[in-house]
Formats: sequence, C-alpha cells, structure tokens
Amino acid sequence: MAEKEETATEAESGGSNKKLIIIMVVAILVTAGMSIGVTMMLLGGGGGGDSTEAAPPPEDPLYVPIKVMNINMPPESTAKVMQIEINLMTYQPETVEMINRHMPVIRSEMLNILSEVTYQRAATPQGKEKIKSDLKFAIEAMLLELEGNIMANSGDTKGVPPTLEAVYFTRLVMQ
Repeated sequence: MAEKEETATEAESGGSNKKLIIIMVVAILVTAGMSIGVTMMLLGGGGGGDSTEAAPPPEDPLYVPIKVMNINMPPESTAKVMQIEINLMTYQPETVEMINRHMPVIRSEMLNILSEVTYQRAATPQGKEKIKSDLKFAIEAMLLELEGNIMANSGDTKGVPPTLEAVYFTRLVMQ
C-alpha cells in the first residue's frame, strides 16, 4: 500500500511539473511576442496593414510679391498712414496663377482689411500674426469663390483648390 501511495505522489508531482513547464513556455512565448510587436511598432516595422505612402515633400516654395500699399489708418489710431509690402507663399503653381489672375480683387480686399487696423494692433507681434491670419483666410476664401465660379461656368471639375501657405510682411511702416 505504501508503494501505491509513493507512485501516486510521483505521478501527481510529474503532472504538475509538466503543467508548470507548459505554463512557463507559454508565458515566455507571449512575452517574446509582445516584445517583438512593440519593437516593430516603435521602429515602424510592417504588418500594420497600412498601405498609405508618405506624402511627397513639397517642392520649393513659390512667392508672390504684392506691390507696396499705402493705407490710411482709422481716425482713432495713433499713426495715420501705414505702408506695407506683402509676399504670399504657396507650393502650388496653380495658386500663383490664380493670385496673379485676380490681383486687383485681392488688393482691394487687402485694402479693406488693412484700413481697419489700428497702430496699437499692428505694433504687437500677436497683432501682426492676427493680421496675417485674417489676410490669408480672406485671400483663400476669395480665390476659392472666384475660381469656383470660373470652374463651374467652364465645366472644369479637376480644378485645384487654392492653398496659401503663409503671408509675410516684408515692409511695415506706420507714421
């Protein structure tokens, strides 16, 4: 009888050792798999199923100079006249063509916006950035409207929407 108990105990301990070994092997495999997955994700390795390619880098920027503009400032402004020269930047040759084609309308809209600017607003860096942002938004909206009407009338459905990257002040004098 004692011999039966010993063999039963040996069988149980052998079985639990096998279970322990199986659990350890599974844990090692899971850990290794997670390690490989995290490494591939951090290094940008494949397997993500994302077949999108990186966008090509933009070509050289294109600048469109706007002639010097002299603007009468509002009566409440400390300065009375502002002289400003502006350059518009884009990466699209189509946008340059649109800007040149509609230059009188763009200059008119710019005059409307700039004639409301006070010295106090234009004298601070935050104010200048706000003015640039306002001009950029207005010019893009105007080009989109003007070119949208032209495309609709001509039946052109493959037109490129204008993209203005930045507005730069190359001269700003207030007196």
